Amino acid sequence: MANPMYGQNKADNSLDNLSSIFKVVKHVVTVDDTGIAAAADLVPDGIPANFTPIWCSVKNTNAAGGEALHATTSQLVVETSGDILCPDLNALAAGASVASLVELSGINTANKGAYTTAKDIEPVTGTLKAATSSVTLEIVILGIDATTSVHDSLNE
Repeated sequence: MANPMYGQNKADNSLDNLSSIFKVVKHVVTVDDTGIAAAADLVPDGIPANFTPIWCSVKNTNAAGGEALHATTSQLVVETSGDILCPDLNALAAGASVASLVELSGINTANKGAYTTAKDIEPVTGTLKAATSSVTLEIVILGIDATTSVHDSLNE
C-alpha cells in the first residue's frame, strides 16, 4: 500500500506486516430447538491449523424481537484444549451479541502456541439450541496466523 505523504512508506510496511500476521475467521451457523449437544461439533475445523484465537464475538443475527438462544446455553470452546472462545451465550437475544478475549487455558508447558491441526468449535456446559425454533449465529474470531513468519515480515 503506497502512502502519498513523503516518508510514510515505512508506516505502510508496518501495517502490511500486521495484516499478514492477524487473521479473522468467520462462521455462520444455524441451530434449532433440538440443538448441538455439549462437546459435539458446532463448526468442524472452525479453528484453522497454525492459528491462535485471541478475541471472539458471537451475534444472534435474527431480527430484534425474534428467536433467542435457550437459557441452558453457556460457552463455546476449542475442542480438547480447554480454550474458551466465548464465555456466556445464555439466552442470547435476537439481534444481540457478546464479545470477549479468548481464555487460552490450553497454552502451557506442553502446548505453547498455535494449534498444529484444525480444531472444532464446540458448545460446553449445556446444549446450544434455540428457545423454540431456530437461531442463526455469526461467530467472528480474531487471531494470529502462525504460518506467517513475524521475523521475515519485519525484514521486508
